[in-house]
Amino acid sequence: MKLQHKWMRRLLTLVCVLAVCAIALISCDMGKTPDEVVPDNNIPNDSTTSEHEHTLAVDEAVAATCSKEGRTSGIHCSECKEVILAQQVVSKLAHTVVIDEGVPATYEKNGLTTGAHCAICGEILVVQQVIPKLENPDDGGETPDNPGGDVPEFTGCPEVHTKANLDAKGIRYEMLSQHISEYCEDPTYVMYRCAFCNEYFADDIIPAVGRCIFEVVVEPTCITDGVRTCNICNYSVAIPMTNEHQYVAEITCGNPGEMTNIICKVCGDKQGEVAVALTHDWKITVIAEPLCNMIGAATYECKICGFIKTIDVYADSYNAEHNWVYGKAQAANCAEKKDEVIAGYYCKDCGISAEVGQEIIVNGNKVINKSMYRVIPYEHELYVYEVFSYVSCVNSGSRVVKCRNCSYYELVTEYALGHEWERPGNAALDYSKLTKTL
Repeated sequence: MKLQHKWMRRLLTLVCVLAVCAIALISCDMGKTPDEVVPDNNIPNDSTTSEHEHTLAVDEAVAATCSKEGRTSGIHCSECKEVILAQQVVSKLAHTVVIDEGVPATYEKNGLTTGAHCAICGEILVVQQVIPKLENPDDGGETPDNPGGDVPEFTGCPEVHTKANLDAKGIRYEMLSQHISEYCEDPTYVMYRCAFCNEYFADDIIPAVGRCIFEVVVEPTCITDGVRTCNICNYSVAIPMTNEHQYVAEITCGNPGEMTNIICKVCGDKQGEVAVALTHDWKITVIAEPLCNMIGAATYECKICGFIKTIDVYADSYNAEHNWVYGKAQAANCAEKKDEVIAGYYCKDCGISAEVGQEIIVNGNKVINKSMYRVIPYEHELYVYEVFSYVSCVNSGSRVVKCRNCSYYELVTEYALGHEWERPGNAALDYSKLTKTL
């Protein structure tokens, strides 16, 4: 029966390996010809970017025994060594216990307590302790009905597994791992496994150094957990989120009588309306002065809530009249081309010219404008600012020229001049040596 189970396990392992191999073969497009593989237009047609086709190799399973751990079957690529199916560790099997009967002590020789060993690996699970030989019949030794001493009865593992309890019974145990304390309330201990019953237990316990002193570093909200951390060991614990919203007025101040929503400042949940508690206390800053009939702009910033708005500022709030002056002047920009120079009235604030025949107010007096104000343009005074390349017979040249009086500049390109051929004297030409046709 045991042999049949062994073959069944091997058959199941083989089926699992074959199934994984089939999936890997499909994913790698193995077994297809190049014409059968559907090309991916998003991948460049380059040999360096083509996917590697794995050559699968099976990692054989290693059966676990009572003396060593085993491993499940795995798969890897024999070329690139990539692990496709990782092998998993299989825990050790329990020992096959065989009881070693105790030997009673006599007057001539010592006895042995009951022990145990593994029938597979031979490891001693329960050590047989020596029973000292008997000294006289008064010790409960040999009698006609009892030719030898009594052998203590072996009752198996103790109710509580500890090293001391197992040592008292002679039962072996194996150390598995050590847990090192990471925070104040975490003890340090070693994990063991009983060789007789295969039960795990902790021993060599070093108690925790104390209790953690926690401090809330992140408050819990209605949508997120909080965090509290120990000031000594930095151990962190989550604080569950609360069901309480933090309702506030959406805006703290506004216009008189204005209503605002009551919302949760964390999740935005709305809970009715309320009148704003305060009125805006504006700080006004003019960012563009209005000129005559031109619109300006100003910002209004609330000193309480920080709300900012921009409004138009009209000339009616300042000076709606043009500041007319008479004259003629030259333009500061050479590129400003105007008609002939004619003197007239213009506003020195906004630059507008009075129309011919327009009635205007100058220094409180009504004046009829008789001519249009015009500006005399400068002529550009150009100079070479920078030379990029010089012109020659075969190469073009380029340079930058700038005006001395304004910001005007221009890139000037001069094309190749071409060769100017000369014939020395009246000498005859040898056309066979010329590389350029005249």
